[in-house]
Amino acid sequence: MNVREVSSRSTRSRTLRFGVILLFATGLCACFGCSKEKKALASIKNEYSNQNYEEAIVLCEHALRKNILDGDIYYYYGMSLLAVGRDYESFDRFEQAVRLDSSLATRIADHLGQRASESFSAGRVKKAAQHVMTAAELDPDADFGVLTYLVAEGYFNDGEFSKATRFYEAALGEFPDTTAAEGAYFSLAECYLALGDSTEAVQTLERQLSRFPRGALADRAQWTLVNMLYESARAEFGRGNYEAVLEIGSDLLKRTKNVSLVQRTRFVLGEAHERMGDYVKAYEQYQAIISEDRGASGRIVERARAKIEAFRDAGLF
Repeated sequence: MNVREVSSRSTRSRTLRFGVILLFATGLCACFGCSKEKKALASIKNEYSNQNYEEAIVLCEHALRKNILDGDIYYYYGMSLLAVGRDYESFDRFEQAVRLDSSLATRIADHLGQRASESFSAGRVKKAAQHVMTAAELDPDADFGVLTYLVAEGYFNDGEFSKATRFYEAALGEFPDTTAAEGAYFSLAECYLALGDSTEAVQTLERQLSRFPRGALADRAQWTLVNMLYESARAEFGRGNYEAVLEIGSDLLKRTKNVSLVQRTRFVLGEAHERMGDYVKAYEQYQAIISEDRGASGRIVERARAKIEAFRDAGLF
């Protein structure tokens, strides 16, 4: 064996020994770090279980300063803050806990849901809404019982109509007989309208009026419904769906006695009959606009008279 071979073997041996030492040191540091994390968490849990919430908060802050970033640390941080009434701060810690460990979402949502129920029973509706909305953000699939109405209302007020729709439908499906149901139907119809689904909006208002025909919101629902039906008729006319116009318009005339709306509905019905070549029925609608309100004036009446004059000039009558 020459000098070069001896030197090469010696180098490889030193490299191997260094690698073993480095691996051992790394493992030792990892174990030390793990041990430090477990020790910190154990201390926090102990203080929390003994209801020493302020001390638990201090320990959580200390652990985070030591860069011990663990979902459970944030969980107990949030729970301790909630216990001492620092709700908004606790919501932020819960969000961070779930970000680090998604399995914590259900546990946190359940606890917040329970707190929301307690607040609601005590008449603290605003606080209940804050708790249950945070719970819904963390775990949308959690069961909030009748407080699902609060979740829906929260999303509705925030303009998140898609989420509000989901929770309104869930609440109405499970708890249709509560005092909150009538208002929920009305808000749900507004959600569908905001989402561009006028058909569902109309059906929702019809459901409301069917269940609460003499409710506090019945008049508003009826007014909204007939105006939505008129707009739907106009939209179908614009799309050339004249049969649909006749169907919607005829239904609308049965639902309202409002003179202005009746006149406008009859006019669009007359136009639909015209487009379908039925001038007799078109004439009947235009004539009704004038004859049903003696001495009627205004733009819609003048347009109806102009239509009738055009028919006569064309020799249709």
